[in-house]
Amino acid sequence: MAAITFYLIFIAGIVIFVIAPAHGKWLLDARPFLYGALFDLVCYATYDLTNLAVAKRLATFCTVVDLTWGAILTASVSTITYFIARNLGL
Repeated sequence: MAAITFYLIFIAGIVIFVIAPAHGKWLLDARPFLYGALFDLVCYATYDLTNLAVAKRLATFCTVVDLTWGAILTASVSTITYFIARNLGL
């Protein structure tokens, strides 16, 4: 249940902080990608860096990989979602 709650909040965050600010921009605007990456970096840095500070055995490399992968994934999903919403007239 916690995972479902997190992802519902995360999706709402993408819509509010990434998709809505990019609305109405020209086709090749990089804002959805950049805002998506930044939004994910802030969200996951809270989790990953807290874990890194608390868990003595957690590798810094794992934290960097998780932050990088998450930022790229959320940026890509944000960009795709933006263009789908734009094509649907939303």
